[in-house]
Amino acid sequence: MNIVSIWHNLSIFLFMLIVVTVAQSLHAEINGQVEAYGLSFISPDFDNNKKEFGFFGASLLSHNAEKDTFKINLRGEYAIGTPVLSTLNVRELYFSYFIDESSAIHVGRRKQLWSDVDERWNLGFFQPEFRANPLAPETQGQTGIFYENNKGDWKFTFYGSPVFIPDQGPNFEIKDGQFVASNPYFAPPPQNIYFQSVLLPIDYNIQKPEIADIVFQPSYGLQIHYGEKTGFYSLLSSMYKPAHQLAYGWKGVLVTDRVRVDVKPKTYYEKIYNWDIGYKDNWGDVGISALFVDAEKPDFESVYNRPVYASNLTLGPYITYKMNPFTFELAGLFNQDGDVAEEGPNSGQFKRSLSQMFLYRNAYYAQITYKSLLTPQIKYKTTFQWLEAEKNIYKSVKWKNLVDIKGPWKFIFDLLLVETNDEITNVSSYRNLDQAWLGVIYVF
Repeated sequence: MNIVSIWHNLSIFLFMLIVVTVAQSLHAEINGQVEAYGLSFISPDFDNNKKEFGFFGASLLSHNAEKDTFKINLRGEYAIGTPVLSTLNVRELYFSYFIDESSAIHVGRRKQLWSDVDERWNLGFFQPEFRANPLAPETQGQTGIFYENNKGDWKFTFYGSPVFIPDQGPNFEIKDGQFVASNPYFAPPPQNIYFQSVLLPIDYNIQKPEIADIVFQPSYGLQIHYGEKTGFYSLLSSMYKPAHQLAYGWKGVLVTDRVRVDVKPKTYYEKIYNWDIGYKDNWGDVGISALFVDAEKPDFESVYNRPVYASNLTLGPYITYKMNPFTFELAGLFNQDGDVAEEGPNSGQFKRSLSQMFLYRNAYYAQITYKSLLTPQIKYKTTFQWLEAEKNIYKSVKWKNLVDIKGPWKFIFDLLLVETNDEITNVSSYRNLDQAWLGVIYVF
């Protein structure tokens, strides 16, 4: 372990310690847990030198106390012997001031349902995504100031922020212009390119932008919600903000018998509009979500090959049916557009753009969840999901299991199986990431 990784892991520990101290001073109700996991990649075609990984982790999660002035939901994870897999996922971290019974101001990183299709499919348009494992992303909250006001069946939310935090993707390493295969979740870009009609190897040079150029960018949002816990409901949301996935421009320079590819990340703005409409009752809910994204053109110099984003409409119908102890769920994802084209002096040399908008498109899933009290001291929950994306020729099976033993231990077993074809798409590099997780959790 080098000195950089030591300081990285120490900073995570100190950050969580400071958070606990603040929470205690504010008398917030917070649950903590420590975790130990084992990860095995079980595909015989998995081509990384290492197939098994171990993790230690800790989480802090606010208890169900709506009037707490401080709320948190974060998880830190250290990968034993593979620090590039270590992560810190801050889903929520915010303070609340309750003006009266019907209105409040929240300041910090806060999750909120802006769009069902965006949240259900982890698209990451309204809120950033934690994509350390791109096949199991998690939604994170926006960072800024939220004003909420409730008027009977109506709820209004106004959001504004001077700062921007993009998606958190898998960590990677570059050595001598080559991406090191140390993180199996990182999909490296092409290693060769047709340059001046000759196939040549690539040396990558990532031009890191100034942090201020990324972070200090404003966002604005508005939401109107109508409906109670049961019956008809409608949700209108709109936001103007930088896209959570960065745009990557590139240019190639011939250096003897190799090509140096300079990659420049940049932000660009999006106008996002969403309308959810549906009906919910004790038996479940049914509805449809319509999401429209109008992306502005990223500002690259003319010497760079740059992505071109088309405006797109996404529809997401869904139905959930509860029949104790089972819950059944069906959902679809249908995109009018979403491919990322490329323009520039050498555009088209890569089979797919270095930038992306959707991981996959035109998909659906079927899911069943079973929850039961096996004994007065043991709870069991299992979820099985089948997902298929026709546009990208992608299929996955997820099976998640949790055994909760009061006292206070929990045990998990998760299985993820993936299938893609040989065509080069956004998901083709994940074809051999079949994986099994086994872990134990202690809650305090």
